[in-house]
Amino acid sequence: MNIKLTYSRIKAADERCDEIVKELATLPPMEYCPEESRLKTRELNGEFIRSATFIVNQCQYVLNSDKFNDIDFHIKMEKFQNRYERILESIS
Repeated sequence: MNIKLTYSRIKAADERCDEIVKELATLPPMEYCPEESRLKTRELNGEFIRSATFIVNQCQYVLNSDKFNDIDFHIKMEKFQNRYERILESIS
């Protein structure tokens, strides 16, 4: 897989995670909301977890790749990966 294409997918997933966080902030707390909002919250939480897992896995793919030897790019990928690993750990 092309590393630059992989990076654009990682960036898109990161942007979607930011959008999900903003959407979740607009919803009422789970214990006080109607069933419809609970389902929306669960759906968004699941999408966030899938996107964050995708980011972690794709960052690892880039880091393991020997096709791209730009140190700054590797540092950026490590930061993305570490950020989402911490988030996923705090969720579970």
